[in-house]
Amino acid sequence: MKRAWILIPVLSVLTPAIPNAAYGREAVASAPDNLTTLPAGTRIRVDAPRLDSSQGRNPWVPIVGTFARVRRDTLEMQAGATRQVQASLVAIPITSIDGVERWTGRKGNGRLGMVIGLVLGAGVAALVTPTESPENGYAVAAGGLGGILWGGLIGSVIKTNRWKEVPLTPATPE
Repeated sequence: MKRAWILIPVLSVLTPAIPNAAYGREAVASAPDNLTTLPAGTRIRVDAPRLDSSQGRNPWVPIVGTFARVRRDTLEMQAGATRQVQASLVAIPITSIDGVERWTGRKGNGRLGMVIGLVLGAGVAALVTPTESPENGYAVAAGGLGGILWGGLIGSVIKTNRWKEVPLTPATPE
């Protein structure tokens, strides 16, 4: 039993179809109903770690692009667009997809910046001000207030993408 941990990597290599079976997907699955309702042109992020990585693609990095269409067993999307390179059509087998998310917009991080600024500002003020000083409490409060202001300003400038998961429910039989 001491060497049972050796079997884990061996079994994970020998059984790549286990995630499909765990989600109730067949070897040749049809497109989930939720994907067929996505409008063309929607920005999506596809998690497909079992996709062939022989073309230099990191299998653990999601593919981000524009949804084109879904066929019976593949999802097609425009991916890899930059200012210099035109996007290419990528066909991803449905069976290799672990998750799909659609883009819902961008948001600022003002609140998070205010919290981080409060902690850092009050902490720096507490370290810099001598402990025997009677103004120590005022200095910590002023440092915290300054941290809230600067952190909120910096956090509101930093934007992050928001994604919403598209549930992959099996297609209903016709």
